[in-house]
Amino acid sequence: MEEGYSEVRTREHLLPEEVSTMRSAIKKSKGRHAHRDSTIILLCYRHGLRVAEVASLRWEQIDWNGGTI
Repeated sequence: MEEGYSEVRTREHLLPEEVSTMRSAIKKSKGRHAHRDSTIILLCYRHGLRVAEVASLRWEQIDWNGGTI
């Protein structure tokens, strides 16, 4: 982290509880795309993907048998 930046934010990652809270809030909203949005957050968190990387994923990039992206 840049010098002095640690005073503003002490870490650069989300905790599992924070991700769970975000996903629960999305599901409670019962929005049209709640399931999709919750899944995208989980993909980003578990695989370290950026939003643009998730948005540009193609079906052929997913190895369903091997469980990899």
